[in-house]
Amino acid sequence: MDPKKQLEKPDFGLGFIIAPALAPISFIVLLFALPDTRPLSVAWYTGLAIMLGIPTSYLFALMLGLPYASYMSKKGRLNFKTVMLPIVLFAILPALLIGVTLPTQRTFKQVCSASLLLFVVTGLPIILSGFCFWLVGVLGHSDRTAE
Repeated sequence: MDPKKQLEKPDFGLGFIIAPALAPISFIVLLFALPDTRPLSVAWYTGLAIMLGIPTSYLFALMLGLPYASYMSKKGRLNFKTVMLPIVLFAILPALLIGVTLPTQRTFKQVCSASLLLFVVTGLPIILSGFCFWLVGVLGHSDRTAE
């Protein structure tokens, strides 16, 4: 392959190494920031995030993120909007689904607070991970090739 063509392709390697691990780590940090968290529950969720969160985030990144990023890169449409839009939609989805699945005897305020809490705890780490991928894998590559 032509070396010049190779330089024009985004380098997803570093982005796919760093970004998926960032979601469970930021989830753990958010657990410590929440009020009324007991040390035992924080320890349990920390272990759960390490044992299940990190492998799951890498699995989603390899099964969904890598094919999508490769496809958009081949089409020449890999930019901030095309990276962040699916990630934000994926991050909002659990918070929207909890409003549908909660029992009907709950008040609107309870459903909204549960949805907001779920978005803060799960959605924000996903968005942060996607932003990290865009910053390291996409934007960082375009800065390196411009030099």
